[in-house]
Amino acid sequence: MKKLLFLFVACLALSPTSNAQEKGDISGFLGVSYLANTDGFVGINIGGEYMITDKLSVAPSYTYFLKKDQNTGIQGLTGDIQPYAINLDARYYLGGDNSLRYYGMAGVAFTGAKVTVSGVGQSQSTTDTKTGLNIGGGIFYALSDSLDLVGQVKYSTPFSAVEPMVGISYNF
Repeated sequence: MKKLLFLFVACLALSPTSNAQEKGDISGFLGVSYLANTDGFVGINIGGEYMITDKLSVAPSYTYFLKKDQNTGIQGLTGDIQPYAINLDARYYLGGDNSLRYYGMAGVAFTGAKVTVSGVGQSQSTTDTKTGLNIGGGIFYALSDSLDLVGQVKYSTPFSAVEPMVGISYNF
């Protein structure tokens, strides 16, 4: 496993890239995120990015968190929770070069969760929503002219949780 990881990192380090960002550039990304300060929800994150200037972008995204069964503590009753998040973030690129760029970010999060409790042949659901802020940062590592490896960590106030995310970005 260590040899495989070393080979992967070596290939990334030696791959030729030229991935500058400019005003008007558009990219899309797909990633996996994790709500760290909660019951450990895993999410699938999809979004885009539009460069307003060479250093400032807007990045809307949607995260679909996988449903998680919860113990109700009452015999015969089961429950599950399924959160989601719609984010509108602004990213400011602090530096880097064509192969490695890093940014700070802040934005608005619209979140919700559907809670379902079932038992004795009946099921009851309710949905709750919250609005809050995101703050964090991330990096883009260029794999090729149009493909980047993305890493991001943010704090989301509606979830009161740190949310790391890793993924792939495609530059159109």
